[in-house]
Parts: sequence; C-alpha cells; structure tokens
Amino acid sequence: MNGYEKLIKIMRNTGSTSNNVFLVTMESSNSCYLNNLKLEKDDLFISQHLVTGWYIDPETFIKPLEKGDMVILMKLDETKYVVIGRVV
Repeated sequence: MNGYEKLIKIMRNTGSTSNNVFLVTMESSNSCYLNNLKLEKDDLFISQHLVTGWYIDPETFIKPLEKGDMVILMKLDETKYVVIGRVV
C-alpha cells in the first residue's frame, strides 16, 4: 500500500466518524498552528502541488504554500492532519 492509498484509507475511516475541519494560517510552508498546538511537517500531509507550486498554463504559475496562507485543515487521527487546500 503506497502513501496515497494509506491516506485515502485514513480519510475513509475518519469519514465514518465525526470530521474535524479547521481554517488555519500557515506559519511557514510546512507548519501551522491549530489553536496553541504547532503542527509541523511530520504532522501534516500536504498535496504535492501545494508544496511545489504548479502552472495553470504556460504563463501562469501558482506559488507553493507560504507563511500567511490560509488553508483548510482536516484532522485524520490524534497526530496526523491533511491540508486539503489553500483558501483565497
């Protein structure tokens, strides 16, 4: 089972219970605070395109996550969270 399959399995299991979805501001490109809890790289699953950025077309580049970006965060279990997407 690869990483994506594990993530989907966790999300399905979490979906059968109560979901905890939060709106948070990124502290850096790979960390944020949820209330007073600092979540760092090892605590977060972040989509590849949010880490590296991506081109919509040959002339339009969407930057990767950076400090100050607002994101939707979902709790997967007691120690893992997934950044669902950036909110603009």
